[in-house]
Amino acid sequence: ENLSPEALQEVLDTLRDYPEFFFLDETPKVSTIRAHAFQAQARDQMVAVFSHSLERNGANIFLQILLQYCTDQERQEFELFSPSDGPLRKAFEKMGVKVHVMNPGDQGYMDKLEKRLQAFGAVFANTIMRAEVVRTAQKMGLPYTWVIHEAWPREQFDWYASKVFLQEGINAGIIKEAFGAAEPDKGNVIFPAKVQMGLYDGLIDSRACQVIYNGIPVDSIDAFQ
Repeated sequence: ENLSPEALQEVLDTLRDYPEFFFLDETPKVSTIRAHAFQAQARDQMVAVFSHSLERNGANIFLQILLQYCTDQERQEFELFSPSDGPLRKAFEKMGVKVHVMNPGDQGYMDKLEKRLQAFGAVFANTIMRAEVVRTAQKMGLPYTWVIHEAWPREQFDWYASKVFLQEGINAGIIKEAFGAAEPDKGNVIFPAKVQMGLYDGLIDSRACQVIYNGIPVDSIDAFQ
């Protein structure tokens, strides 16, 4: 399954503004996103990618498709970190992505996270539930892209994180802290629609945000129902 040419074009146009994060090779059909160097001195460093799970859901299939484009070009290495194991692990490993399970609820997790990130040149955080990763990248000065798929009312951040998605180590405080520390020249926060970005008005500098309309083929999920 492929992302539409229009969706890929918007990804390319947005990431082109962040040369320290991606080098982009645009084919006539806009069919690839080539991951390359983040900075001249970091050309051989890897990208740390963070998902909220390895289950089959929209956010993870979006990530699977994106990483498939990147790894097909063999221009950059990725390692994926998830709080728990799941059925998509094999799909990521098949494309050559190393997968690690690191639970934010474990004792000493934040120290381990910072230590692991020292080996990487940039961070890609998928979903609002990886706010602790983004905040750590901000403190370390690592370039990052944070894709927010969720439309959570701000007064219900804690409830959604702990009760709906059963995520440990993530709460309203760290989400708001990561939003508040976002700067346009340090990283990029991506939303799939303007209405979702609008939900977080006042929590994040809009200059650090981009709207990239994206989705996944419905068949990618229906096939497993």
